[in-house]
Amino acid sequence: MPENIPKEVAACLYRITQESLRNVAKHAGKTHVKVILDATETGLRLEVRDFGVGFDAAESKLGLGFVSIIERARLVEGKVTVQSTLGKGTNVIVDVPLKE
Repeated sequence: MPENIPKEVAACLYRITQESLRNVAKHAGKTHVKVILDATETGLRLEVRDFGVGFDAAESKLGLGFVSIIERARLVEGKVTVQSTLGKGTNVIVDVPLKE
């Protein structure tokens, strides 16, 4: 991990994690969650993965929680990927670049 993570990036990732966990509690059913924060070659990657009921991403429109996550990531030039499968859970991946 980098020694210094900009405060705006740290706050953004914290709030995204918070919203993702709120979504799990509200929608995933009884499940457990993995939260992973890793350094990449160009920045940071946050993954919030649950093993709950999931949803069909092709047929579902994103709710306000996901819209909030996408907007927060955009503020720090991040990219959000949401992967979900019915019966297998949901994985929210956020890649945020860090400048030198």
